[in-house]
Amino acid sequence: MGTLRDLLDGEALLVRYYISTGGYEETQFDLSGLMPVAEEALGIVAKPDPAEVTKAKRQSEIMTYLTDEMQKCIGGLKGRKRQKCLERTQRCMRSVIDDWTLEDAKRCAVPK
Repeated sequence: MGTLRDLLDGEALLVRYYISTGGYEETQFDLSGLMPVAEEALGIVAKPDPAEVTKAKRQSEIMTYLTDEMQKCIGGLKGRKRQKCLERTQRCMRSVIDDWTLEDAKRCAVPK
């Protein structure tokens, strides 16, 4: 699964779709020239501030970590321990702030 950034920075988009008779087909779309069209259509600036890109990547990494932690709660615990683990992880997800690091998220998610 990609992001809008992947599309804007990409050269081509390969789409694979499954057909009702079994198997699949593929088609490819040329993405050259997409950036100015996307900027106009979406009302965005497609060349983001590098600091914003770094921030977005960090937040994505944090949310991926916390989602993985939530999956561990669901898959590895039962009863009250599972509930406490899920509550703790959800609280961390709601608490994520702009300047958090992955280490901050780990400290939040790990029981004290």
